[in-house]
Amino acid sequence: MATYPSVNWWRGNLRHHESYLSFVVRFAHLNGIKVTQAFEFLDALTGRQSLSNEADVHRIAERIGEDESTVKTVVTAPIQLTPCPGSTIPQSRIDGSLRYCEACAAAGYHSYLHEHRWLRCCPLHNSPLKVLQVGTQAGP
Repeated sequence: MATYPSVNWWRGNLRHHESYLSFVVRFAHLNGIKVTQAFEFLDALTGRQSLSNEADVHRIAERIGEDESTVKTVVTAPIQLTPCPGSTIPQSRIDGSLRYCEACAAAGYHSYLHEHRWLRCCPLHNSPLKVLQVGTQAGP
């Protein structure tokens, strides 16, 4: 008799360059747990909060049944893009905001690409990126 997987996830559900936050939120939803519990589960799986080495990528890929190359685009350092020359827009998220595309969010997706401050529109939908401040509620 076949055994059931220990987590509710399927191969191909994880998307290339999906943000780690997007992955954790979807993981929590699919497994009927709180987001904090999903973070705790993944932290326990890797043994720490930093997900940056090949062993961590392998453990997560094995547990959720995903391809290691896809997992690597989600849990390691996000892709680095070079801003336009002369750009004064900071790259860091020091203001506690989250940039997102409404069309991507409606599909349950958020990418590291959305966090680049010099990028004004979603590269997938060409729609202006929205900004959500931590501790505030989304608009109407």
